[in-house]
Amino acid sequence: LIKEYNDSLNVLISGNPEFVGLVNQDQYSVDGNVTWNFNGAEVGEHKPLNRNGTYTLASVNYWVEQPELTGTITKRTLRFSLFPLIKEYGDSTAVYRPANDLAYFYGLQGDDQLIGLSVHFGGNQPGNHRRAAVGQYSVRLDSISFAHPLDWYNYTFESDTGSLIVNPAPLTIQGLSASPKTYDGTDSVNISGIPVFVGLKNDDTARAEGSPMWRFQDMHVGLNKVLIQSGLYLSSNANYVVVQPALSADILSRSLVVAGSRMADGTTWISYELLNIMNMIQGDELILESGQAFIDSIFPGNRR
Repeated sequence: LIKEYNDSLNVLISGNPEFVGLVNQDQYSVDGNVTWNFNGAEVGEHKPLNRNGTYTLASVNYWVEQPELTGTITKRTLRFSLFPLIKEYGDSTAVYRPANDLAYFYGLQGDDQLIGLSVHFGGNQPGNHRRAAVGQYSVRLDSISFAHPLDWYNYTFESDTGSLIVNPAPLTIQGLSASPKTYDGTDSVNISGIPVFVGLKNDDTARAEGSPMWRFQDMHVGLNKVLIQSGLYLSSNANYVVVQPALSADILSRSLVVAGSRMADGTTWISYELLNIMNMIQGDELILESGQAFIDSIFPGNRR
């Protein structure tokens, strides 16, 4: 009698019991309601079966010697399909996790319970692979933990090959600043500082490559105006992706000077037609069409 492990004591007995040892051409059928079961559900060879009930014979001329049976419980195959593991470069990724986090599995029997699995990455020794470069690596099942450790012996294990995907880690940039300026009719901006990466891991080094240009969205006055970047900063280390900086600056109002001159005439009044607007950006236009201006003295002089 052989059955595959199923975490059960049940056993299926086949055949019809017959008496051996009848004499004088006696014929009797075997009576009695008898069931059998294993005395333990674990895997094993030639395991004695427990008999429940007694075989009987309808004659006082005989006594029935009860049979003894054994059976074998073979290991069941527990199959795993590993989930892809995805991590960011430099992050710790534990190779031992709750079973449901690492794989889909089938073949588990009864109340047997898996509590964890561990895997090898790329054929290396188990570890968190914090230093694994960006790329894809093979993953294979390494060990299995049961809630009841002895349940491990009731199974053989099959698993496919999984994968570990290491994605680039982000680098931010510090050290750059944009200077405010007075309105000058252009969208140009002055950027100062040296770009410095923030977010390097594993004692890595990397330099910022590229020479982006910056400008205002427009030339008009405003506070905290977002700058537009042309070109990108890149990392010399392929394990990182650069998060481009966001810069802003102010464009401040430009002061204008209104000036003019006339002959002294004993009054402080001066016509707007004699006035000029100074400090205006070339190409801009501002026309005085009406109004009055007054001089602070009736006497001749400069810068009244």
